[in-house]
Amino acid sequence: MLRTFLKFWGQWNSASDHCGDESAMKRDAEVVLFADLRQSGRRRSSKKLAKVAADTNPMVAADPMGQSVPAGPLTSDASRPTPSHRARVLGMNLKHTKLCTDRRCDRLASVGVITAGDLMTAEPLAIAKKMGAPAKAEATLRRYQQAIRLSAAVPGLMPRDASLLVSIHRKSIRALAIDSPAMLHRDLERFALSSRGQREMKGRRLPSLRRVRRWIEASSSLQVAV
Repeated sequence: MLRTFLKFWGQWNSASDHCGDESAMKRDAEVVLFADLRQSGRRRSSKKLAKVAADTNPMVAADPMGQSVPAGPLTSDASRPTPSHRARVLGMNLKHTKLCTDRRCDRLASVGVITAGDLMTAEPLAIAKKMGAPAKAEATLRRYQQAIRLSAAVPGLMPRDASLLVSIHRKSIRALAIDSPAMLHRDLERFALSSRGQREMKGRRLPSLRRVRRWIEASSSLQVAV
């Protein structure tokens, strides 16, 4: 009887241990599955956050693993350096400046004055002597130099328009900065009606009031910067 009881007790303990092992294995599997699900959820969240960061900040890009990495610098044609206004004016061929006739430009080119920069740095009296021009040519060349110098200093102002400003005694940035657009435009209109103004205008239209205002605003900005 005792032997039968002990045998039954041993079988029952063995079955209990087996069930316990299965329960432990099941719990371990559930823990591993939960950990995998949690890690997968973290990866999805990281990818979503990286996508949001890439959408809101163009300097951040998302890699395939969902991590945010800095993107390369944005480049465009607009960010490329362009020649300054001064360099563009001084590099202009004299014929393109429309300061004088083509015949006079050819005569200046024969003595080595080809660009606006060449004329601005030249000595007017020496150039006039080389050209065999009369004495009044020196004053004309100096007026050209003043126009080129003013044009190179004020952004958006071309030499031909600067020549008109010099003719009405606006020869510097300061003179433009303290002027009013309406008054300056009125003086240009009056000059255009004179015989000298008609010769210099040669049938072309006067600069608009809007353009005159831009010259004054640019000159005022330069004065403030100084």
